[in-house]
Amino acid sequence: MSKQLAIALCGLVAAASVGSCHAHSPAFEGVDLLVVATHPDDEVIMAGALIAQARARGESVVVAVLTNGDGGCRTSGFVRERESLHALAMAGVEHQRVHFLGYPDGALDRLGRVPLAPTKRLDAAGVCVEATGTYAMAEDATQTVAMQRMGHESPYQLDALVTDLAWLFDRYRPRRIVTAHLSDDHPDHAATGRYVYRALEKASIAEPEVLLSVVHSGDDWPSPARAGSPRGERQPMAPTPPLPGALAGYVPDLRVQWSDSPPGLMSRLLGAYASQLGPAPETSWLQSFVRSDEVFFRSPFHCTDAAPRRCFDSRVSSEPPIDARGRGRRAWPAATSVSLRPGVGLRIDAAGEFDRLCLRDKGDAGSEILLHHFSPVERLTRRFEGVRLGVTRVFWVPEGRGAATLDLSDDAGPFGRRLVSFASPPVISEDPSCAGVP
Repeated sequence: MSKQLAIALCGLVAAASVGSCHAHSPAFEGVDLLVVATHPDDEVIMAGALIAQARARGESVVVAVLTNGDGGCRTSGFVRERESLHALAMAGVEHQRVHFLGYPDGALDRLGRVPLAPTKRLDAAGVCVEATGTYAMAEDATQTVAMQRMGHESPYQLDALVTDLAWLFDRYRPRRIVTAHLSDDHPDHAATGRYVYRALEKASIAEPEVLLSVVHSGDDWPSPARAGSPRGERQPMAPTPPLPGALAGYVPDLRVQWSDSPPGLMSRLLGAYASQLGPAPETSWLQSFVRSDEVFFRSPFHCTDAAPRRCFDSRVSSEPPIDARGRGRRAWPAATSVSLRPGVGLRIDAAGEFDRLCLRDKGDAGSEILLHHFSPVERLTRRFEGVRLGVTRVFWVPEGRGAATLDLSDDAGPFGRRLVSFASPPVISEDPSCAGVP
């Protein structure tokens, strides 16, 4: 059977039965790089040099963008799709190798078992409408992954997005994946990283190398706040700076130099995203990513070939070495973990600041973990949704001086990751106040 006929038959079957072709998606040539971006422009911010250099070497590159970046009618998703296609074409990526999934901008972290309520977006005529499903441009034969996979659009639902990603992974069998770091400060980005791992658990491919990229980390990164310095100052001769504050000890595993690409390419690529550069393009925040290099953190998670597949953090044991009361505590900085249960959480104290992790059972909507950060200057909350029932564990692992990660996992594998900073070795204890958390 020819490859074209196999693809056509799979499309016809999938249109009649949701996901029926997922396990047998046609394997193409096995691409060298697949970039999973959150919004149009993140593919270039995260991996512009990596993409351009891969194409210059003749390697194959595919890009998947989870949302159209419409921002609730603030920007046209159709315009932003065209901007991505234009920029990626300059980097050498063919139109047909760019896939838009069409899920809601600003709501990725709220996807769950129940479809989201209608969200606002601009239609092709520029009218603000409410919609409940994925979409992409109709012209130029651009289709969402859901339309390619099933012949119709998907609702705004977690399993639909994960299945779309798994279908892409099975179709292209990438040797390397670049995606958002699970500790990115933008909830959509953090959710993107989590969904990639869910899709890897669902896909049937050999384990790829996964590289993680941080785009959002504090208000003044990657451009430091300096008097008289524009917010989006270009610094093409300066490397990407360390993450802010105590997280500076979290050192990148890979630096890709822009000097190995045509001069000025990053500036030209960013110039394609006119809708995001604003009225003062030269000082737009995007310009702060014009650096001498781009950096990546190598994922610590590895996926088994067992059925069902699961991904796990290779640095830590699956058996908790201590319990929530600290019995059996290992001396810091050894990797340690505890199990969470509803109503009783985990508190991590360090030098006047503390983080509290609470597990909540949401009934039919599943479970979620709330991470609350308290300090004298700020209070932050991050939600990790889509937690499966069963044992939920928290692993904390040192990443450098003053920095550690909290890796969250359940019986199916990891679903969240958060970088935290410690001024001193933390004190870890049970926190019964989670029982009162709404």
